[in-house]
Amino acid sequence: MKYSTFLAALAAITPICLPAQDSSIIRSTARNSNRILVIGGGGARGAWGAGYAKYLTRMHGEPYKVAFGTSTGSLMIPLIVTNEFDLLKTAYTSVTQKSIFNENPFSKKTGALKGFKAMKRILFGKKTFGESKNLKGTIREFMNRDMFNRIQQQRLEFVVTVVDFKTGQAEYKSSAEIPDYDNMVNWMWASANQPIFMSYYEKDGHAYVDGGVMENVPLEYALQYALMHDQTEIDVIINKPKDPVLDKEFPNRKILKGLNRLIEFFTLEIRDDDLTIPELQAQLANCIGTDTAMAASRSNEKSYRINFYYFPSDLFKKKLYEKELLFDKGRMLDMWTEGENGAKDEQERSDLETMTVPKSVLESFLKRRKQ
Repeated sequence: MKYSTFLAALAAITPICLPAQDSSIIRSTARNSNRILVIGGGGARGAWGAGYAKYLTRMHGEPYKVAFGTSTGSLMIPLIVTNEFDLLKTAYTSVTQKSIFNENPFSKKTGALKGFKAMKRILFGKKTFGESKNLKGTIREFMNRDMFNRIQQQRLEFVVTVVDFKTGQAEYKSSAEIPDYDNMVNWMWASANQPIFMSYYEKDGHAYVDGGVMENVPLEYALQYALMHDQTEIDVIINKPKDPVLDKEFPNRKILKGLNRLIEFFTLEIRDDDLTIPELQAQLANCIGTDTAMAASRSNEKSYRINFYYFPSDLFKKKLYEKELLFDKGRMLDMWTEGENGAKDEQERSDLETMTVPKSVLESFLKRRKQ
């Protein structure tokens, strides 16, 4: 399901009217053993998310032991749970188009689709505009077999999101359930492969692609895990602004220009991530509350705190920073630095920046989602 749809439903039933807690106290006392991290997709903008994960880790004073990711988020979470932020910085500031593509369909300067190359692959009956076999080698370079073994030995865990292109269903692949290194690398690779433009991971008659096709931020699954494992703090990093704005000038209506425009819409999920309604619902919940919320407050019921962090809107407005599949060292270093310094979208509003959900309400909500 789309992240915005899920957030809207959650906000509608979330009783944020529980007694407020001082966030500075929580941040200084919380231990990451009771905290999980969720990171969404965003391609090159993941450099900011990776830097912000380092910022949060430093702020909380302990590495995350469990992390969930989609697409670029899937690629960084093994290094986050092992606290390998120097290596993670190297990965996100040295990667190039060549690190990803053996057949690159995009311009190295602008990120636009190469018309001649795209048409040539169509004429030759290829399945996708590009091929991303090099990405698998890059994954192996930065998450080697020794690191994966260490993750399992130390009982750390990371979960990646993929979509079965045949069934249209999102699936979740956990390092705790997949002991084979090569198998886990394949799932990480699949999670980061945008369909049509990158390779498919074909297995047992199915084709697996980028989890962001169905679930750009794997929050619902992370909340199910939080309930099951008593993780009461959930940090959510979203690698795009709350209100991303595309260039409204579109004078050239030729087919390839139109396709490039479609890519922009797809990667930003403009049509599905309008958060105006969820914000309004959250405000209403904050003001009105529910009987369930009042009862939970009186009984001191355990609550789950969800913190949202969005890509800085000012950074997004810089030239070409909205391009997910344009990997430029200078821009990615800039994004990493902004994240590491704690920069986030200042357009956030407190009603959705942090949500406090009683256990009974969260259980009821997730039960409804399964029906």
